[in-house]
Amino acid sequence: MFTHELDSTGIKGGLLHLDQALGGRLTALRRSGSFKAKFMETLLVSTPPTGVQAKSLLIVGLGTPSAWTADITAHAVSVAVRTAVQRGDRSMAFAPSLLDSGLNPERTVDITRGMVKAVIDTIEAQLRIAECGLANAPVLCRVVFDVGASRIDMTRESFRDSFQIVAAYVPATGENEPPSDKREEQ
Repeated sequence: MFTHELDSTGIKGGLLHLDQALGGRLTALRRSGSFKAKFMETLLVSTPPTGVQAKSLLIVGLGTPSAWTADITAHAVSVAVRTAVQRGDRSMAFAPSLLDSGLNPERTVDITRGMVKAVIDTIEAQLRIAECGLANAPVLCRVVFDVGASRIDMTRESFRDSFQIVAAYVPATGENEPPSDKREEQ
């Protein structure tokens, strides 16, 4: 979520639906200054209302939309993945909501590689922390990137290509296998 939208019409799309599901409290918190959505500021909604399927929601501030870069989204993905790993979550979803805030679609075309790399790098870092005995090993084994239906085909191809490029740089040691599917989904 950005500190504000680029146009005066306010949020739209998935971000609007989330705000509506939260009874308008997300935008109310931003207006009041309780959650300003500044760069990497986080808001953890640990008790979402009935109707929200997620057990919790992490809103990551992206700062001002005019200063946005693909690296900012990758950094937000890293924050979200790190939080999910530290909470012991087995799955998570990330919705960038860039177009919902008024960014031009052409500006957001090449963000997938950074997002995929952020997931892998963050999980690897958390594995190293666990190997040092300072935390439990990550159990996160499913990450979903949400995208609007109008861009699903293009985005699917972009993620597929990005994953192949990023995966080429990840050593195939076999040590980081996901946990058994016998564990209960969180």
